[in-house]
Amino acid sequence: MEHADLHRQIVAILEDVFQVELPEPIDDLTQDEIEEWDSFNHLRLVSELEDTFEITLDDEDIPEMTSLQRVKALLQRRGVASIPS
Repeated sequence: MEHADLHRQIVAILEDVFQVELPEPIDDLTQDEIEEWDSFNHLRLVSELEDTFEITLDDEDIPEMTSLQRVKALLQRRGVASIPS
């Protein structure tokens, strides 16, 4: 269940940062599929993920985040299972 919760939390963050409504269920989504996913909003996404999950992303992590699945995999590698209480 933790992976499903993390997935939903990331989708909610993507919707908030990019001001879009994403279809459900959504297994993957790439940067190319969201017009609003530009360089400025990419940095907003990084900031929101860091704030929400109380982590600090490394510089080499940032360009890797080009899809929903890559964001989720990065957070899981960092030990994130859900939003901290």
